[in-house]
Order: sequence, then C-alpha cells, then structure tokens
Amino acid sequence: MKKLWVILLFALLLMDCRTRVILHRDTSRDIDIRKLAEMINDTLRKPSLKNQEIGLLSFANLNNLDHVEPLGRLLQERLSHALFELGFRIIEIRLGDNIYFEPNVGELNLTRLKEKLKEKEEIKQVKSLIVGTYIDAGDYVYVNSKFVELENNLVRASGEIKIKKGEYLLKLLNEDDGKEGNKEVYERF
Repeated sequence: MKKLWVILLFALLLMDCRTRVILHRDTSRDIDIRKLAEMINDTLRKPSLKNQEIGLLSFANLNNLDHVEPLGRLLQERLSHALFELGFRIIEIRLGDNIYFEPNVGELNLTRLKEKLKEKEEIKQVKSLIVGTYIDAGDYVYVNSKFVELENNLVRASGEIKIKKGEYLLKLLNEDDGKEGNKEVYERF
C-alpha cells in the first residue's frame, strides 16, 4: 500500500511539472534568431565589416514595408542581441536626446520620434545596416535579413529562417498593437 502511495505521489508531481512547462514554456525557442545571426556571421563576405559600426533596423512585413508590427520590433531586438554576442559592433540608433521621467511609467530614453533623436557622431558613422523582412505564408512566417554596406548598397551577408505559426506568433503579427491583447506579449520579455 505504501508503494502505491509513492507511485501516485510521483505521478502527481510529474503531472504538475508537465503542466508548469506547458504554461510557462520558453517562447524564445519559437523564433530561432540565433540561427539567423549565425547565418549572417557565416556568410559575411567581408569579415572586417563586422568591426564597423552597424545599425539594425526593425523588420518590416514584405507586404507592407511602411508599417512595423510587434513581430518586426521583436526580431530587431533579438537579432541585435544575438549579433552582439557574436562580436558585431551594434549602434543603438533610437537613443533620445534626453531622459524622460514619466510618473507611474518610468524613465525613458529610446524613441522613434526623429525630433527627439540624438544626433550622435556614432550614428553618423554607421557604415552598414542590417535590414530584414518577413512574410506570412500559411503555416509559416519566413524571415529574411541582409547585411548591407551603405557606401555601395552591396549585400555582404544574408540569412533566412522560417517560423512555425502558433498562438504566440499570431499575437505578434496582430497589426493593431494598441489593443490590450498585445501587452501580454511584451510582458514576457
């Protein structure tokens, strides 16, 4: 009888652990951005460019290059981190000219408002950009990124990954990012 209780307790613990894994799974595995960073690193035709100042732009939906969805902003952030880990010199181009203190919000400095951007010498020295696009294609989203040398518009490296669509990715593809539904996505990171 004691053995039965031990087995039952063990089974309950396993079920509890499995439930926690499902509810709190690591969503960073859904988008294999490290693979994309490694492709750019491996295909870089002029490795010395890695040591120059590089700007990384938000990824745009290939069907609407004038609009950036939450997925495009997330891809930019994650690829920036992955490339930095590989030794690239990434310049943050969204630094504001001041630090803004907002009650109940926090201290803010990053901005996309041109009139609030710092005109830093480092930004003027950016020699290359990493640009990216993605397209929703049925069960997958295809993500493409290119390392472009600004002096001559030459693509010096590129990479492409595909991401299986699921609930998490669908939230990031939501175009109306002012709704409450997308707050959950940003709170995870």
